Amino acid sequence: MPTYTQANIEADVTDRTHGTVDATALDRIINRAILSVLNDVDLRSTKRKSTLSPNIFKEVYDYTAPSDLKGLAIIDIRKQTDREAEFELVSPEYFDRMKTSKSNICCLTDDDLVRKLRISADVEEDAITLHNMDSVSGNGTWSAGDDASNITLDSTNHLSGSGSLNFDTASGDTTAYIENSDFNSVDLTNYENHSIFAWIYVPDADVPTNFILRWGSNSSNYYSRTVTTNNEGAAFVVGWNLVRFPWDGSVSTTGTPTISAIDYMRLTITKDAGDDAATDWRVDNIVARTGHIHEAIYYSKYLWQSNTGTFLENSTASTDLINVDADEYNIILLRVEEYVNRYLDQMDNADSAYQRYYQSIESYGMNCPSERKHISEDYYEV
Repeated sequence: MPTYTQANIEADVTDRTHGTVDATALDRIINRAILSVLNDVDLRSTKRKSTLSPNIFKEVYDYTAPSDLKGLAIIDIRKQTDREAEFELVSPEYFDRMKTSKSNICCLTDDDLVRKLRISADVEEDAITLHNMDSVSGNGTWSAGDDASNITLDSTNHLSGSGSLNFDTASGDTTAYIENSDFNSVDLTNYENHSIFAWIYVPDADVPTNFILRWGSNSSNYYSRTVTTNNEGAAFVVGWNLVRFPWDGSVSTTGTPTISAIDYMRLTITKDAGDDAATDWRVDNIVARTGHIHEAIYYSKYLWQSNTGTFLENSTASTDLINVDADEYNIILLRVEEYVNRYLDQMDNADSAYQRYYQSIESYGMNCPSERKHISEDYYEV
């Protein structure tokens, strides 16, 4: 538990400077100075561990990055038990080219200010296909209901196998679904409390409110899960979405489905009644996977925490605690001292603090070198 508070910094910096700064301005200066320190050095006390959610799965590449991850400061990605190979940090472009042929690589992307952690892992997991969506009637028969119609096989735009199921939706109703009640039964006994994945193509800007998946024995005996985001927890987008249906406490059960003989499935799209008709929805490769629990070790950009334990990017109260050890606290003080002296127009004192600050982080870096991964990738491929 950290021991230094915002009030400690205010008192110690006031002792070191000649002049006074009003409390509001001092709070802003402290937060700016600390953001600068975080930009200059990876402090060991900011190392955090976060269990990745969901589990890491084979052939599933997009995951939610820790919300407080500092830049690209990934230290490690490790399996929670039975540690295996080390992960390499690569560029997004390299990852996209190599993700299907090279394992144990990762990258970070920022699209529309959404941070995503992409991982290609050699995971020994159990997986079973409920339906590959390569035929309208080759494995049971798919039918449409509510606003859905015109089911065909799309052999051009698909992500696996030889095709995807293509269908259209009308306007007016709030739901549309496709359903298959007689495909070859699969045993999902070992997949309870894990996840079912489906690739779903959204054809236009009227993105759905949610997707609902039913799987079970028939239309009276089934499990059901509703999801409002894609696999990595982001909003649905136009184009292909990997949608994950967690089989957890939020799954509802209707009747008494036989988990060892699942041969019924319905996928429902929930939309606004005012949405226009849309053509070329697509669904591909519905698979149940177990995956493995992995943890991300990283440097956090949240250097503060409240006195109740909530981590913060900026301090908002004098009782907020700063997540540093004693030697790191002195680095913080030197940076704040410099900023306060510049605010007071005491440039000689500011320059002196500036020199001492950079000497201190150089010494700190020698004793506690950063553990972050650096982007490393092959310049040629064999």
